[in-house]
Amino acid sequence: PLFATCDDQMKVYFDGVLRYQDNSWSTTSELIIPSGTKMLGIECLNKRGLKGILASTSDGLVTDGSWLCTSKNSLVGWAEPGFADTGGDFKAAITIKGPSTVADRPSILSSAKWIWGDQGEWAACKIMLY
Repeated sequence: PLFATCDDQMKVYFDGVLRYQDNSWSTTSELIIPSGTKMLGIECLNKRGLKGILASTSDGLVTDGSWLCTSKNSLVGWAEPGFADTGGDFKAAITIKGPSTVADRPSILSSAKWIWGDQGEWAACKIMLY
């Protein structure tokens, strides 16, 4: 499963399809990643204060600098496996000080980092699963 949270409003995409959303940064969501999923995408809107995306999977994938993130919220299809980033809008995730320690999220692996795009109050981050 995927264990994820974001401060404040989170949307989770599997191969570009919105599969989950919530508005509670204080909880950790648990989602089953459909078999065959190639791209995992998480977007987050920060309403105030600290911000960040934090996630891990049961097989050891964690949010860190290997994820690609953007703060440009007008990119159609950004979470689809075939998305062509012709504008170079996605960059390596920036690790940040999030709103809580990873220890406060017992379902999320301790090696996970809070990540974000390069600026702004909205970020979309993604990673190829295979």
